[in-house]
Amino acid sequence: MRGLGDSKPSELMDNMLSLLGDHKPCFLFRQLFMQQLPDNVRASLANSTCTDYRALAQEADKLFIAAQQHHYSLTNHERFTAESDEIEETGKRQSGPTVASASAGPRDPQLFITDDNSGRCFLVDTGAQVSVIPATPFDKIAGPSGLPLHAANGTPIQTYGSRNLQLSFNNRLYLAKLIIADVKRPLLGADFFRNHNLLVDLRGQRLIEADTFLTSPCSVGKSAVTQLAPIEAHSNRFRKILQEFPSIFQPTFSSAAVKHGVQHFIPTSCPPVHAHSRRLHPDKLADAKREFLQMEEMGNRAARGLHLSTLFRKKMEAGAPAVTIVVLMTLQLQTATPSRTSMISHHNWKGKRSFPR
Repeated sequence: MRGLGDSKPSELMDNMLSLLGDHKPCFLFRQLFMQQLPDNVRASLANSTCTDYRALAQEADKLFIAAQQHHYSLTNHERFTAESDEIEETGKRQSGPTVASASAGPRDPQLFITDDNSGRCFLVDTGAQVSVIPATPFDKIAGPSGLPLHAANGTPIQTYGSRNLQLSFNNRLYLAKLIIADVKRPLLGADFFRNHNLLVDLRGQRLIEADTFLTSPCSVGKSAVTQLAPIEAHSNRFRKILQEFPSIFQPTFSSAAVKHGVQHFIPTSCPPVHAHSRRLHPDKLADAKREFLQMEEMGNRAARGLHLSTLFRKKMEAGAPAVTIVVLMTLQLQTATPSRTSMISHHNWKGKRSFPR
């Protein structure tokens, strides 16, 4: 997918439909089309219920043109404000721009430098992170390779590998690694100037070598087709993955909502859940004796409370077994109200003559 580039969304839609041929668009077709649009147009079309793809592209055209006109009106407003301030100071107004310079596109002068070997005119763009060269038809036939670049309006630009070229500026040779991209004009980015320690002199319209102070003259022009001001190369594939899951960088102090309805709670406003008193198994009784004797040796005291089932050591007369462990559920309140456990036991044992062991 070449991306939007300098074309309109409707032209992109026609290109995508022509690639399908006789096949019908699948459910991913709309998503692929939306990914090629600028962020402001994509946000406006997010809630669109249009099912016809060509109608959706026409709606995207209106939003795309409106966004460009808004940017153009802001540029004109700043220019007219500067001219009005100049009229108030000098009392005169400068002559209007020529027809060639009044064409659509960027109006700020741009710096260009010509390669003596190939005759290519490179745009000097310090805002671009990488240097690019237009792809040839043979490069496009081979297909894109590598991660795409991003233009100033946010649209992706396909890349077709890289190429090492020897550039000659003012009889000095520079080795440059240029990325082959789907662009219309070659440009030199910050990577080229950083590798060769070159300084860009905008006022003097030249490139200066910081080591030798030798200069290479440049030319000034206005380009209406170059829209690659801040090119950003996403060479790290992990960065794209992290952008898809931004929530992992947002700290949260609340537990995630569980998918089941099971809740664990301990009621404390009523008597605890209990079982009838019964004799322990000899093995379990021996384990209980061992554990509680160890706790007594450590100096632990038996607790008191409604929600406790206490095992304690009972004092016996002479000749009785040395140690007897019994289960006692006590409720010591300020009132003389009997505990619920004793009431239940009395109700179960009343009138009985035989008891289970």
